[in-house]
Amino acid sequence: MKIFLMAMIILTPGLIACNAEVKTKDRCGDGFIDPGEGCDGTALPVQDCQDLNYYSQSAPLVCGADCTLDTSVCSGRCGDTQIQSNYGEQCDEDNLDGQSCELLGLRGGTLACDQYCRFDTSGCEEQAVCGDGTVQAPLEACDG
Repeated sequence: MKIFLMAMIILTPGLIACNAEVKTKDRCGDGFIDPGEGCDGTALPVQDCQDLNYYSQSAPLVCGADCTLDTSVCSGRCGDTQIQSNYGEQCDEDNLDGQSCELLGLRGGTLACDQYCRFDTSGCEEQAVCGDGTVQAPLEACDG
């Protein structure tokens, strides 16, 4: 009997705190974000456009009637192929703004854009510098 009473004392607060609503089927409009839904009613997975890596927003985020997040109020983000230099972007995806390794003062190679919309020069060849203690063939026969 003591074990039964002890179990009731421990379990009763948990049972009282449970939500009595039983969800039997996933559907858009039930207030729960189900698999395949971006949102549902006022249930949003994020609070603002910045949470989605956008730079600005013109109005609050809302959930569409089809349970997709309406991001039309969001603007400018790294990855939209548009260079927003006012947010520090040098490039965006394949948009290098006409730049190349050579135009950046490097010898050649392939310029790329990184995930932060900054130039990735790791595919570029460094320019030979006379007097740096390293012979950079074929541009230098000696260094000094």
